[in-house]
Amino acid sequence: GKGSSLCTGSLLNNTMQDSIPYFLTARHCGSGALATHFAQWIFYFNYEAPTCEDPLEDPPSMTITGCEKVAEAPDGPGSGSDFRLLRLSSKPPEDYNPWFAGWRNDGMASSSGVGIHHPMGDVKKISTYTDPLISTNYGSIVPNPAGNYWKVTWSETMSGHGVTEGGSSGSPVFDNTGKVVGTLTGGAASCSNLLEPDFYGKFSSHWDANGSANDSWLKPWLDPENSGVQSLEGFGYGSILSANFSADTTVVSIGARVMFDDLSLGEPDKWEWTFDGGDPTHYTGQHPSGITYHEYGEYDVELKIHDGDVNNDIIKKKYIRVTPNVFPNPASDYITMDFGRRQLEFIEVNIYTISGMLMREYSSSGNENGIWKIQLDGLGSGTYILHIKTNVMEDHLLLMVN
Repeated sequence: GKGSSLCTGSLLNNTMQDSIPYFLTARHCGSGALATHFAQWIFYFNYEAPTCEDPLEDPPSMTITGCEKVAEAPDGPGSGSDFRLLRLSSKPPEDYNPWFAGWRNDGMASSSGVGIHHPMGDVKKISTYTDPLISTNYGSIVPNPAGNYWKVTWSETMSGHGVTEGGSSGSPVFDNTGKVVGTLTGGAASCSNLLEPDFYGKFSSHWDANGSANDSWLKPWLDPENSGVQSLEGFGYGSILSANFSADTTVVSIGARVMFDDLSLGEPDKWEWTFDGGDPTHYTGQHPSGITYHEYGEYDVELKIHDGDVNNDIIKKKYIRVTPNVFPNPASDYITMDFGRRQLEFIEVNIYTISGMLMREYSSSGNENGIWKIQLDGLGSGTYILHIKTNVMEDHLLLMVN
């Protein structure tokens, strides 16, 4: 509507560590918001002071406008763990110095830690707990190991006794290693009730315990490769340099071209590629294209990245598979298999029906010129599986017979 409200949240790292700007907050923050509303939400970064004292002037404005909803818990603290995962409209600029927080999803209670939040929309504050988190239901003082919430009671420190207020909702609670383990829903703690508890939706419940759909879990978004990791470190733009890449295809026939895409983390300023079996063999640049493979076999790809004095590299073994050219296909009387100039110790070819029945067997103890021809006489029309085995590798190709 025409109202406005203030909440807190945190950027999160994901297992790909590709700096997708996922932002975790509480579902009840902006409850009922539509896509048109999310497009108007404003996210403030570095709204903080260098000391515990409030600054005389507001910190410089560092904002991003707009987001989309990715996943959220069911409505109401009694229905789930009260989280909402958003994706910001753009990545925070480098000069914002953002931190993509690490997390733990194992559900183990931390012995101590902190909450970082913006009470009443104030500059960033830190509250400390020194007693272990207690698993429970929202608003309950009775422990429940199966509960969706952490109960936390704040402790006095040398800087005072930090608590939470309105505006702190959605803020992260960190364990004693600096990883997010929960998201603030609410509680009775306040400046006049220093010892009353607060309740944080468990990160482990956010993970995969709200319903059964991707849009009610964190897991599909923060672990897109389903690695099963239970703990992940955070990172900032300047804190990581990790080489990675992908290809538009990893299985090609002789003479085909492959395009590569740099997926490295950090801010490399130099790329050195080595393509075993490729043409060219070496390339300097971020996104190689048109790497041609002329010879049958399996080939490694290596990428080295540099950022000043820091470097990192990755080798993907047997990443590109180059299969023989088989022609004609569809065929009638025979097929020819071109293995290029690769010298092979033996070739074995079996032809199967789609249902797996063996129809033909062929073998050769040598292949000097890389070209091998086999007859198909008596083989009925249809689709077959061509199983090719050499001392180099094995392949299964589809063969059409007229």
